[in-house]
Amino acid sequence: MAPPPANLRSLASPDGALILDLEQNRMIRLNRAGGQVWLQLERGRTIDEIAQTIAEETGEDATVVLRDVRDFCLLLDSLLETSR
Repeated sequence: MAPPPANLRSLASPDGALILDLEQNRMIRLNRAGGQVWLQLERGRTIDEIAQTIAEETGEDATVVLRDVRDFCLLLDSLLETSR
């Protein structure tokens, strides 16, 4: 996933995150899991690193978690594509 565009701002809490697009005047709301992935992406972690951490913390199968994180990032990237 490409780095977030300069026109995006985000606010995170334990319950999720909001991504604000200042140019398009729109907002994307993320649930708790999506917010955690977003924060890790902002910190420069890779999708593989994020998935591994989630799998370790939850005890879920690493392959399944990696697929889910990749799918989420593809969806998020498509939503943010219009912001670039």
